Amino acid sequence: MKKVLAIITVITLLFSMVTCFAETNNEIKVKLNGEEVVFDQGPILVDEKPMIPLRAVFEKMGASISWDNGTETVLAMCGDTIVMIQIGNEKMFKLDEAIVLETPAMLVNDRTLIPVHAISD
Repeated sequence: MKKVLAIITVITLLFSMVTCFAETNNEIKVKLNGEEVVFDQGPILVDEKPMIPLRAVFEKMGASISWDNGTETVLAMCGDTIVMIQIGNEKMFKLDEAIVLETPAMLVNDRTLIPVHAISD
């Protein structure tokens, strides 16, 4: 049990190290541990909420990502932590916990975008 709690704490700390900001040219930049994350599909604003590509951030944190085309579901695994997100769903599942998203996950140019708030919290 202590090991699981320690892993959850580490993952939570990693998620809390994600920052997002907009420069004067309205381009959204994301940094993880002070290092800018490079995206092939850039972040966008939806109802004034920044949405970022999940894969680039999660892989930079060391997670492996899989995609189920039939259910449009992303599964991210990092150590013992598993995160599941389905396109259009307003909930993200981290282990057995359901986390309500400000804006449902969406596909943009074959990339899953989620609210930056979901990762930074």
